[in-house]
Amino acid sequence: MAHIRKRGNRFAVSWREPGGRQRTRTCPDAATARALAREVEQALALGRSWEPRGPGPQPTALRTIAEAWLTEESQRLAPATLRRYAEALDLWLAWVRVAKLPEDVSSLSRATLSDLRTWLATAPGRHGRLRRPTTADRLVQPVELCWTWAAESERWPDVPSPRRLRRLRSTPAPVRAPSWEQAAAMYSELQRAAGQYAERTPAGVAPGWVLRLVALAWYTGGRRDELLRARWERWDGVAGLLELPAEDTKGGYGGRVVPVCEELAHLLWEWQHHDQEAGRGDGWIVASPSAERDGRGHADRLVRRAWRRAGVPQELWHGRPLHALRRRVRTHLVTVGTHGDVIDALLGHAAHGSGGRHYTARDELLPAMRRAVQSIPTIVRAAVTGGAGGEV
Repeated sequence: MAHIRKRGNRFAVSWREPGGRQRTRTCPDAATARALAREVEQALALGRSWEPRGPGPQPTALRTIAEAWLTEESQRLAPATLRRYAEALDLWLAWVRVAKLPEDVSSLSRATLSDLRTWLATAPGRHGRLRRPTTADRLVQPVELCWTWAAESERWPDVPSPRRLRRLRSTPAPVRAPSWEQAAAMYSELQRAAGQYAERTPAGVAPGWVLRLVALAWYTGGRRDELLRARWERWDGVAGLLELPAEDTKGGYGGRVVPVCEELAHLLWEWQHHDQEAGRGDGWIVASPSAERDGRGHADRLVRRAWRRAGVPQELWHGRPLHALRRRVRTHLVTVGTHGDVIDALLGHAAHGSGGRHYTARDELLPAMRRAVQSIPTIVRAAVTGGAGGEV
């Protein structure tokens, strides 16, 4: 049996081992002494000597989990997406240090993720401006994915299970789309730039190729990278079908075959004839003059400048100037009553979070898709009739 007696400001626990040896341990407070006495009595009841517990396994460090997850995802994700995920995880680890939380799995909880989201939305970003709530949600998403992956892995049994993570996400604000009239004004600014500057060498400014890119986005609602990777051999002028390749930055999905309206078919015929006369044999529909083949940043800069010069409010195109046309197309299709499955098939949405479920057999929807693209106003008609903006 263990005995407790007070020694000044401390408490001594004494007991006799099964072999007859007397032992004493000093504890800093009464609660610790009582807990030790219970452990000793349990050991004596089993006929064993009491031994102090070791330090035990240390909790897994958050950085260890983050680095392991990024290493595994590097086999699947595009480099740009991997860099974005790494930056988000670095922000998470920096916030853990700012909040003075343990840098191990004991800091994983729904409450800490909610606090992280609040910190991201209230702290200035890389450019000194406050982040939007949707940007904060986007930065928290890699943390949720990393946590879920670690919890499902057998490597770290001490990682808690992430339950009801989606409840943490704030309701996104409606995303407004520019009107057709505003989009036509932006296109006019690009045409004016093409008239002011002749197409130069690949290192120079060549607004002509951006006109092709914007026209494709106008009539198809395609993503920027899909359109930049479109090739002439994927255009079927007889059937009026254009194959848009899958995006590297979208995890390999998004590829689809879409019908085109009569106006875009006519433009494609003119562009192809022009390329043949000019002796261009690279096969790209949009010939980007950027140092890289896709010219993503170059296209964004030119289109962003056109939106600004057209006087279109910045909130309608800020951040993703070409994606604003994609929102315009979706808003138009919803307004004219196009079925949601047809919209998803045209725009390449793969999940209900962005539009609907992915269709593998889209031939059944082809007639409805053709009717939908024919409802898109031409660039000239949009400039004349105008149209109201909307929300998607």
